[in-house]
Amino acid sequence: MPNMNPKKNPMPSQEPDVRNHNFNEVALGYTEEMALDEAARCLNCKNMPCVAGCPVNIHIPEFIAKIRELDFEGAYQAISRDSSLPAVCGRVCPQETQCESKCVRGIKGEPVGIGRLERFVADWHNAHAGAPAAPAESNGHKVAIVGSGPSGLTCAGDLARKGYKVSVFEALHTAGGVLVYGIPEFRLPKAIVQKEIDNLIAMGVDVETNMVIGKTLTIDELFDMGYEAVFIGSGAGLPMFMNIPGENLKGVYSANEFLTRINLMKAYRENSDTPILHGRSVALMFSKNSTRTRTSFEVGVYQLGGLGNYMNAATELQSGRGEPLKDTARVLGRYYDCVVWRTYRQSDLEEFADLAGVPVINGLTDYAHPCQVLADLMTVREHKTRLEGLKLCFIGDGNNMANSLIVGGLKCGMDVSVACPEGYDPDQQVLDFAAGQDPQQLLMP
Repeated sequence: MPNMNPKKNPMPSQEPDVRNHNFNEVALGYTEEMALDEAARCLNCKNMPCVAGCPVNIHIPEFIAKIRELDFEGAYQAISRDSSLPAVCGRVCPQETQCESKCVRGIKGEPVGIGRLERFVADWHNAHAGAPAAPAESNGHKVAIVGSGPSGLTCAGDLARKGYKVSVFEALHTAGGVLVYGIPEFRLPKAIVQKEIDNLIAMGVDVETNMVIGKTLTIDELFDMGYEAVFIGSGAGLPMFMNIPGENLKGVYSANEFLTRINLMKAYRENSDTPILHGRSVALMFSKNSTRTRTSFEVGVYQLGGLGNYMNAATELQSGRGEPLKDTARVLGRYYDCVVWRTYRQSDLEEFADLAGVPVINGLTDYAHPCQVLADLMTVREHKTRLEGLKLCFIGDGNNMANSLIVGGLKCGMDVSVACPEGYDPDQQVLDFAAGQDPQQLLMP
């Protein structure tokens, strides 16, 4: 007989006086006894309105029936046919506006706690399951997925089950997207997210972090690598600012940055100052000396928790004695996590970046001076509170500063004008970008 209690079983949770001293998950999850009692509230409706309310159409009555039969693994398998992230969805999906809003029991009482039951089943599986799911038989096709957030991971799981060879490319150093940087630990423990990702890896999904598609690799290059389709789930992670005085001051954060510092960098820990370069080393390679550039990079790397190692490329490196550039690039790329190079020729920088295998920052070349322009634009924004819509005029030779100001200003929504002596125009590639002729061909390392 169904349990006709009009109220769902309450979710056990940490007491307020306990949880206000930690960042552990607040909701503790159903016990087996509570899950069985809640599952008994399901009427197993013939037309199953709850399934229609689920975005991925999980067969909800089936998995709840499995719970009543004490077949918790069977319940998990029923959910997993349609959902790649049961433990995540059981915690953060808005069931109250989706499946539970369609539950018949909600007409004269509270709906069945579908999300709580899904969480119970997923947690039981993670605690008791043996070997992870094996990869499906290959169908011979390759698919690339850009972004490892909820949509990217779901797409990866669905395709892996069908036998596709799937590679997920994530820009950050940790996979999970908004699940790891946007949702607090007390709401969604990061170990839960990692477990779901590990399940996908066991199914044959490759996950590559620190891969900024469009920079590290282009979409065309992915196709050249044999991928037959690309799913782009890059998310909507950029903040929207209000353009009010003071929003750019030190210590004022967008919600996105605040959540990232808390969740991804663990800034809530007493000993943490979110040193994003902690344990990382940065080579500061200068072929062309500069007091300000060297000082700003050395201090900046130190303040971010990293180790900056300055080297004069002309006198301290073998490249200054005739060693091929490719050898220097491979050596530094093997030992350092990042290289800053202030040099003369843009072509040398591009060759170095192709071979180093680590991020290479343009400290200055004959073509561009992006770090200087970033500082200039940040200074303008600090005083004007915005960049978009402002008019920027550059007067002088069409040199690397002119090139970078044109690109930087236009990318920030500014109205840019330049006045150069005849015969000293900015680079034609930059002018083409400014005219909107071929922006994809612009290279700004």
